[in-house]
Amino acid sequence: MKIRNNLVIILVFILSLILVAPLYGCVSDDAKEKGKNNSAVSLYERLSGVWVNKPADTEEEFFPSITLKSDKTFKLTVNLLEGMGNAEGVYSVKSGKIHCIIKAKDFSGFVGDEQPEYIFKIDGDRLIYESDMIGITNKGDVFKHKE
Repeated sequence: MKIRNNLVIILVFILSLILVAPLYGCVSDDAKEKGKNNSAVSLYERLSGVWVNKPADTEEEFFPSITLKSDKTFKLTVNLLEGMGNAEGVYSVKSGKIHCIIKAKDFSGFVGDEQPEYIFKIDGDRLIYESDMIGITNKGDVFKHKE
């Protein structure tokens, strides 16, 4: 009798997992992070810092970069060939991609400057730029965390 009760409990537990597990995929990355243990480092804390693209034949002071802050704000610095430009705003993470919504920028009249957002794919320890070209930054360019 005791073995049967234990088997019933195990069966109920397994069925519960089977029914609830698919629902986890319906939750946004933000909500998943909020649901994690508070002592764990959040996704936004792991992403925070300066990420740099190092194009060939470009001096370091002219490297494009994006600074992500744990408060979900960003600053993108782009090389416009005629100087450096900055765009600032807020970002969120959805389906493994960083969506940077522009609130302000200090440049205009350049290819790609009318984009309402910039998107980066999270690829391990790199960010892959997925939006249209802006200055010397092209779709597919890799940004790495600055050390």
